[in-house]
Amino acid sequence: MENSVLKEKLHQVIENGDERLLELLYEVVKDFDKQEIIFPGEPFSSSQLIQRIMLAKARVDKGEFISMKELEKESENW
Repeated sequence: MENSVLKEKLHQVIENGDERLLELLYEVVKDFDKQEIIFPGEPFSSSQLIQRIMLAKARVDKGEFISMKELEKESENW
């Protein structure tokens, strides 16, 4: 996908996103320039990344997430 098309799609996602999605996207990108992020396996293509973001947004919209407090409480048992 061309950069211009990808940028437009991301702008649309941001413009139409609710507060939860915007916070999620911000957390993903806020430190991107500060560090190299390494993931095991093959890197995501732009279209794969957009698809993952859209799927994550759908899960959030359905309420399929836990709050930070719930996560902190759960992590105490790890």
